[in-house]
Amino acid sequence: MNECKKLGAKTEIIYLRKYEIKPCKACYSTTNTQCHYPCSCYPKGTKEGDDMSNILYDKVLNADAIIFATPVNNFKVSSYMSLFVDRLISLDGSLSPLNPSAPKDVELNKKHTKFIELTANNQVNGSGFFRRFSGKVGGIITLTILIICAIMGMTLSQGKGNFTLKQHKILGALGVLLGIIHGLAVMLSYMGF
Repeated sequence: MNECKKLGAKTEIIYLRKYEIKPCKACYSTTNTQCHYPCSCYPKGTKEGDDMSNILYDKVLNADAIIFATPVNNFKVSSYMSLFVDRLISLDGSLSPLNPSAPKDVELNKKHTKFIELTANNQVNGSGFFRRFSGKVGGIITLTILIICAIMGMTLSQGKGNFTLKQHKILGALGVLLGIIHGLAVMLSYMGF
């Protein structure tokens, strides 16, 4: 962080444990158009709103770069990071609610999803659900895959003790490389390559 400051960057460390982040309700998993930005499960400025809606989304949107750092707890990211990353789904360019007065009308949202899917044209960039990404550049590295791959070497080397320290480091480096390749593949697929 100090090196970034030396280069003129404004930096901020955000300790997620200091914020109230309510769990994602997995609306996107119900149907794509059930998930909205701004988050309609915890609306900003309401009693249902949490620090993710009221503070953290704005910080994410105003950042030029974000570095995610988390301990590995039980072979996964920390609970705080998991809550945070889950809630970032609504920033993927989600569509506005079709009916703002009833944003969680599941049947209406399923029909909206079907309409978008049926009117999509794979020959047109930004058609269908990919229109959410039109004009945006984004990079996604799936944290869970990256962390699982990065600790793969550690897990394997502790299994039977058959791996040397050098082999352990090679496996760990290959795991990180696999995670980065996976992230690039996801990013390129979103960009239409």
